[in-house]
Amino acid sequence: MNVFESCRHISASDLAERIGLPLKKRGTKQWACCPIHGEKTPSLMFDAKGHWHCFGCGRGGDAVAFYGALHHLPPKEAARELAGVFGLITTNAPYAPPPASPERELRNRMEV
Repeated sequence: MNVFESCRHISASDLAERIGLPLKKRGTKQWACCPIHGEKTPSLMFDAKGHWHCFGCGRGGDAVAFYGALHHLPPKEAARELAGVFGLITTNAPYAPPPASPERELRNRMEV
């Protein structure tokens, strides 16, 4: 199984909850303020199929695309890190978290 197949069952909203993004449920969708471009009014939507779309910055996709957008990573690297975050086995190599990016450190400081 490749890394993208192993990440297929992870929903973008599960990732959002894992990083501590406050979600507000409206019908079958969940909404949040987009951490990618920053905003005060929620325009980031998570659907029941596990995908996301931001009406503010126009980005969207699956959980791998969301992780990649958050951490400025190409798809394969985003999938490998996401698999590690969720404890999925994709290779024999142990998972080591990447060094924190300035954006990640800022987000961590804001959450405290």
